[in-house]
Amino acid sequence: MKIGVLALTTSGRQLAERIATRLPDCRVIRIEQGIAATLRENWREFDGFVTIMAAGITIRAIAPLLQDKTSDPAVVGLDEKGTHVISLLSGHLGGGNSLAHAVAAITGGSAVITTASDTL
Repeated sequence: MKIGVLALTTSGRQLAERIATRLPDCRVIRIEQGIAATLRENWREFDGFVTIMAAGITIRAIAPLLQDKTSDPAVVGLDEKGTHVISLLSGHLGGGNSLAHAVAAITGGSAVITTASDTL
């Protein structure tokens, strides 16, 4: 799974680097034109994204890009401390739930999974 990690702040970028060094086939994506433009440019290049920022920022940025649960990449969002790692998109089919667990193992946080089939 090819993963891109994006962060807005200095401490978020430090956590992004830590995550990228521990996950296979993962790299930090520089945000140069804003989060929405960066995600748009990279949307089909990655199987999943980890965003270290407010969930609302991520949701607004990905909303215009969404097509189908069978083709959209996984998206996991987390706070700058890595405490809450939320599978936001393509949790079951796209591997977002597994990605959330993997990131939480790195940060020492908790994966937040809301997919019914995975929580029952």
